[in-house]
Amino acid sequence: MTEGKGTEDAYPRHIKNYETFWAQDQDCQAKENPNHQWINAHPIIGEKVAIFLEHERTHTKVSILHRQFLIFLCI
Repeated sequence: MTEGKGTEDAYPRHIKNYETFWAQDQDCQAKENPNHQWINAHPIIGEKVAIFLEHERTHTKVSILHRQFLIFLCI
């Protein structure tokens, strides 16, 4: 039912973006709080997805050509 809808290409990209975001977020958390305990990206659970989706909804979008120049900011 999902043939030809791009899911095969999109899903791995979304997972990669989530894993990258999560690692950067955990680095920021650790810099802000030395007592922070690292939380692995996997297993993927609802709370983590909500955090990632909020980031995706609110961060500045960049084209794929400029993605390499995007710097993750700890706010």
